[in-house]
Amino acid sequence: MEMSRLKHVGVRLDGFDARDPIHRQAFAEAFRRYGLVVFNDPQLSPEDQVALMASVGEVASDRPGGPVAFVDHNPENFKGAGMGSDPKNFDYGELLFHFDFAFDVDWPCHGISLYAITVPSEGGDTLFVHGGDAYTRLTAEQKAKVDGRQAVHVYDPHIVKGGVRTREAMLGSDAERGLHDVVRAQPGGGGPVLTTALATADRIVGLSSEDSEALLDDLFAVLYDPEHMLRHQWTVGDFVAWDNHVVQHSRENFDHAQRRTLRRVMTGDDAALQRRIMRRQILQPAEEAAATT
Repeated sequence: MEMSRLKHVGVRLDGFDARDPIHRQAFAEAFRRYGLVVFNDPQLSPEDQVALMASVGEVASDRPGGPVAFVDHNPENFKGAGMGSDPKNFDYGELLFHFDFAFDVDWPCHGISLYAITVPSEGGDTLFVHGGDAYTRLTAEQKAKVDGRQAVHVYDPHIVKGGVRTREAMLGSDAERGLHDVVRAQPGGGGPVLTTALATADRIVGLSSEDSEALLDDLFAVLYDPEHMLRHQWTVGDFVAWDNHVVQHSRENFDHAQRRTLRRVMTGDDAALQRRIMRRQILQPAEEAAATT
């Protein structure tokens, strides 16, 4: 097995065997050190994927069916659906940069893995940025402005995601809000992480609306600098795992006449996620309860 640094975020493992305990240990160490790991294995089973993620944390589920879930963009889902007519319309178009479940007060999703089963001929790339790297690129003045600050992260399942930034003024009665430090310590002592995410970060607490927007714009400019961004163009058999408290991700648009199916296994606070499932089932049908990646 050989490990190589990717240009901007994470590492790639070549010759990786998920069934080899030494390779699994190397995966876990790389995940904790670099925040993102990529390899390709057309034979990777659901059990292999679960075992890999168990090596970096508690395997958890955000859906009633258990830890192995599927992000399945089936062309049948899109026929006749108009924008805004269906909560599932976040499947349309791009997804802006985000951390999964940062809008939850517990931020219960710690690690995410996706395995490519079916991919479109073009489009649907996933982009990644590293919040720790972004913090190091802030100016001294910017670091002083975010020191001790918190941001409100928001989410509403009935707002079309796509390329739309969710704002607090748009939220409905069953929306969610999470309050988190703008700068958090990286798990394992890896240093400070910038956590403002374009899709969910609505405002910075304690600032006027104008000052909050100006500071968020400055932080977004640093975070989403293309020179510090990883683009992953999916091929069948690709496996990508990342630290959801350090690395943000987004999804580019793709042709909805083609299928895109990724198998998903995550780590995190399973008890908190199960409580979330129960809350969402009370508020809306179970099939609408989980966001996609």
